[in-house]
Amino acid sequence: MKRSRKKAYLAVIGIGLVALVLDRVFSGGTPVAASGAVTSSGSSARARLAAHSDTAQLRVEVLPFPTNIPTAIIAGDERDPFDLTDEARAALFPPPPSESEAQQAESAVRPFDQRHVLSAIIRVGTTRIAIIDDLSVTTGQEVDGCLISSIDERTVKLTCPGGDQALSLAGPMGVGEPSGR
Repeated sequence: MKRSRKKAYLAVIGIGLVALVLDRVFSGGTPVAASGAVTSSGSSARARLAAHSDTAQLRVEVLPFPTNIPTAIIAGDERDPFDLTDEARAALFPPPPSESEAQQAESAVRPFDQRHVLSAIIRVGTTRIAIIDDLSVTTGQEVDGCLISSIDERTVKLTCPGGDQALSLAGPMGVGEPSGR
């Protein structure tokens, strides 16, 4: 702990001790018990309270509930204060973007080959079937607005409005790499 912090702590403790000593000296040295009284607005209760000198300064009056409040303030608007208004609901929960807007936003942010995954190419006779995003597709079908132009051994070529794209299969780990020996 730094020296300046120790000094501050000691100063606070010292001030507290001085306040305690002064309180004991000037208040007679013993704690005073707290007391109070509840009265109504009647004069007999005030007289009884005045008879007790130690509680004469403490007084809590019990007042009746006011009956002359205008009904417009009480009734007011019958709207549930916890029910959201249409304006608040629209501000807190905006409508979700349409599917085409979401696709356009995603295509502007991430490239085609990062949005779609080619997980397999299956050969059935002379026909090749590609598994893109867990869907089976063949030549001539569309994926995200792009037409599949060809399916090769390890690559699917697509013709998109923004230019040609290609998805390739990822090779197994370690195949074709030198062993390091």
